[in-house]
Amino acid sequence: MFLTFLNNVAVDLFAIISGYVGLTSHHRISRIVELWLQVIFYSYLILVAFLILRPQYVDKGQLLGSLFPTVSMQYWYFNSYILVFIFMPLLNYGILKLTYREFTIICVSLFIMTSCFGLDIFNDKIFNLSNGFSGMWLIIMYLYGAYIRRFGHRLKNLSIKFDLIAYLIVALTGVLTCNLMTINHRGYMNGSILYNDWNKWFGYNTPFAVLDAVFIFLAFLQIEINNTKARKIIIKLGTLSFGTYLLQTNYIVYAWFRGHYTNFYNHNIFIMIICVLGTAMLWYIFGTIVDGIRSFLFKKLSLVEKVVNLMNFSLRKLNFIRS
Repeated sequence: MFLTFLNNVAVDLFAIISGYVGLTSHHRISRIVELWLQVIFYSYLILVAFLILRPQYVDKGQLLGSLFPTVSMQYWYFNSYILVFIFMPLLNYGILKLTYREFTIICVSLFIMTSCFGLDIFNDKIFNLSNGFSGMWLIIMYLYGAYIRRFGHRLKNLSIKFDLIAYLIVALTGVLTCNLMTINHRGYMNGSILYNDWNKWFGYNTPFAVLDAVFIFLAFLQIEINNTKARKIIIKLGTLSFGTYLLQTNYIVYAWFRGHYTNFYNHNIFIMIICVLGTAMLWYIFGTIVDGIRSFLFKKLSLVEKVVNLMNFSLRKLNFIRS
């Protein structure tokens, strides 16, 4: 449970980074095109691989979903990010007009309403946040990231040590809260009460996930890396991270590895933790290698540029854009 709380910040962290970077970056249509092409690439690649090697894991629903990944919501994060991308210029314009006091009130109000009172244990349908699996939620996290970009200098007195300790304390508080609220329920001892109601306790809009994402982001934000080679490696790995997500969260891949790792629980807790972290690292390394190959092919074929040019040509033909 503790590992889950520590790692459940991933989606919120990506959205915070989007707000932090997106507030001052150029709004490029080529970026969303590249992400869309990545979705198509992984969806088709995985489909073909499983049709050849493990066809029993591909049913008609997954076949159609893989052929039309965006329409079928194969990857909810990408669909939600499209909404963020469309609103980005409007959000940035409004954010840059806000004063420190105004923006602070907005962020605090959003946290109270969506993370404290918008939980599934109360009534998640109040704001239709779907436990954080929605475009609206990514927009909220985008605002938090933009807030840190604009007024993060006011938090400079918080050290890396403070942020990391706060990150651990929030995760431990989440563990304690979940235990206290489920200890008298059937299924507590084998963990089924938590697994069956996963989003209730581990949704991305929980205060634990949000606060932990903010603290870990602030901690890493203060790390200065002066080595040029190290910076280039980190930036390159960052650009390949989306590919590792697309590889692991594909419906067909999920169906394949579901239950593969249950034997980890047969070991003592220390071996189990090593197995969990080791497996996660292997998936990341494998995903990075695959996406590195994908990135090379895209650049070699100038695929993104060709698609963007085709879109512009089509729009000009339809008289939406004057040449």
